[in-house]
Amino acid sequence: MKKILSIVIAISIVIFLSAVGVAIFFQTEKGQKLYEKLCKREIEKNSTNNVEFPVYIGWNGYGFRTDIIEQKFDKLQKHWDIVFFENVYSHLPDAIGYRFRIRYPKTPKMSKRHLEHLVMNISEEVLTHHFQEFGVYLPVDKFIAVRIHEDVLDIAIAKNTLGFARIENLRRQANSD
Repeated sequence: MKKILSIVIAISIVIFLSAVGVAIFFQTEKGQKLYEKLCKREIEKNSTNNVEFPVYIGWNGYGFRTDIIEQKFDKLQKHWDIVFFENVYSHLPDAIGYRFRIRYPKTPKMSKRHLEHLVMNISEEVLTHHFQEFGVYLPVDKFIAVRIHEDVLDIAIAKNTLGFARIENLRRQANSD
């Protein structure tokens, strides 16, 4: 009986030490990145809201992380003195929207259309790199629509093939403003 008890205790200690080792690993930066990547992949793979493409930029498995979104879109800072992420609109059936507040363009005489074009380029670069993190290599030119209205910058990204029509409509609306 003592022998069985000592074997059970030894196995318990090994399991405990393994769990501690895994917990310590996931507290490191490398562990966190791996955890976030696995969560993103699993959530997007098993999502029930029609996600065909990994377009949830900043998603960590539980929610959208503002710091990641702001880091990914940091090139927006080149064009405005004040830029901050406001919200994600993920409830749409075919697209996801990222909303930023923008104030004080660094080049005040630049047209709204030109700024939207610059934001489109930045957004396409962000989405391309995000896709590559998941091993997805697709052209992103039909995925994104950008709209600037006063101090609001909206970036819409198609999350499935049906979203391409929404993106095209949003682009037409932005061009007619």
